Amino acid sequence: MFCYPEGRYDSNTVRVLKEAGYSGARTVRMLSTQADFDRFEIPTTIQTFPHLPMTYFKNSAKAGNIEGLHTCLSMRYRLRNWVDLGKRLFDSVLQNGGVWHIYGHSWEIEELDLWNELGELLDYVSHREGVHYVPNSELVAGRAA
Repeated sequence: MFCYPEGRYDSNTVRVLKEAGYSGARTVRMLSTQADFDRFEIPTTIQTFPHLPMTYFKNSAKAGNIEGLHTCLSMRYRLRNWVDLGKRLFDSVLQNGGVWHIYGHSWEIEELDLWNELGELLDYVSHREGVHYVPNSELVAGRAA
């Protein structure tokens, strides 16, 4: 699996990754819970980081992420608290189906002392009956390239 540095990639990057034998790659497109995606353009739901609300709007608009824009509008009061936003998006996946995908950079978590908040969110989403917890490699297994 691969993660695009700073989220930047193009068709040539994807081609090289496929030739190198990678199974898939994660993007930095946030606020996504849909299960339908290209295995070399895996979106995410939430980042372990206290983004400003406008960051979510910009990220969704730049990616043409209609789902993300809808989330920005419907959960606009939750955008200031990434933990609460993550919980509500997880609840939405439980209710409606889909994929909930969290990511973060350990150096940012350490630098911003986000360990307790991350622990709170992980406690909230863990050990749920009927939920399948898988790494990215299992998430993309069997998907066409």
